Amino acid sequence: VEFEAYNEKVIELILKSRFASRVFKKYYSFHVQNEKGFSTALREIKWRAIFNVNLRFKIMTHVGGDVRDYPRAFQNTLYLTQLTKDAVVDHFKKNDNFRPTVDVKNPEVTIYIHITPFGQGLKIDVLMDLCGDPLSDRGLRPFGKLVSAPLRESLAAALVKLTEWNPKQERFVDLMCGSGTVLAEAYMMAKNIPPSFKKIQLYIDTQDQIFAFQNLWWFQKDQYLIKNFQLLIETMSKQFPSTLKIPIPLKGMDLQADAVNASRALFRSLQAEKDVEIAQADATTYTTSHQQKEVLFCNPPYGVRLEKDEPELEHLYYNLGEQWKNYCKGSRAFIFTGNLPLLKKVSLKPHKKWELFNGQIPAKLVEYHIY
Repeated sequence: VEFEAYNEKVIELILKSRFASRVFKKYYSFHVQNEKGFSTALREIKWRAIFNVNLRFKIMTHVGGDVRDYPRAFQNTLYLTQLTKDAVVDHFKKNDNFRPTVDVKNPEVTIYIHITPFGQGLKIDVLMDLCGDPLSDRGLRPFGKLVSAPLRESLAAALVKLTEWNPKQERFVDLMCGSGTVLAEAYMMAKNIPPSFKKIQLYIDTQDQIFAFQNLWWFQKDQYLIKNFQLLIETMSKQFPSTLKIPIPLKGMDLQADAVNASRALFRSLQAEKDVEIAQADATTYTTSHQQKEVLFCNPPYGVRLEKDEPELEHLYYNLGEQWKNYCKGSRAFIFTGNLPLLKKVSLKPHKKWELFNGQIPAKLVEYHIY
């Protein structure tokens, strides 16, 4: 998504966006055919106009899309990162007679090179990261990730949004809730709680550098922006007490005790442990409530050792479909999975499908209407 905005609006987006992974500022965009064109274009960039020579910097490179038919150099992000770093360093050495410091752990400036196929060539965007850390890091897990392979929070929020769940008319049930990520995002979305609220509370209590962007040069150099950030924090913090009083129909369940404990710990961090019912139970035996309509959400295992796991997973997906068909009439059910062949084991007609990615894994969200 591209947009134009003043920096204070960027800060507001960083604090409020549920779906964005990062926010970047774009400086240059150009097209190349090969490695030589890429290197030449990088050396023509006036890097001094982007950041100062005395700042610690880092280069990140991402290739989006299928580049297998393009020169091999564009399939090696480490090599592309090195070419970019050389261009930056040589520019400063030529103009300032000084070499800037590369710092991959605590940079003050992160330059992000985004490469995508475009016609017969490649489109190169030169961006600056404005976040520091991914926005999916909500700061809600006090003991880290207690369950393996949890969904990224921004993806979980997007999945809830795609279900078009109406909290006033439907109960949202996560049948395999894992560490509670989807439930937590649904809860915050329904109550209009900003995803950064935990960090905002911590910042108000400590006045410390809680947000990663506070350590970045683009933010630190602008006193007006810092003052505006303080005012925005104060305004947003006043919204919390009123939002926390509205009851939200949510239920979570998981077969693993560790997952149930992790979900409960997450809702303790949300100060909402008593607001959500989380139980240890088998998704394939769930029967919907007759008192209200329900949205059933499920993110089943994909299978890592496919030869060993496939028969068991086929049985799981089949049983989910049969249980919904027989005992969950009147509900809307959703499966999100990165093992696309297993969807054929669900003997229900899909109502709608969305093609998504879970990290680098192609995945689908499929909606079923149970009659």
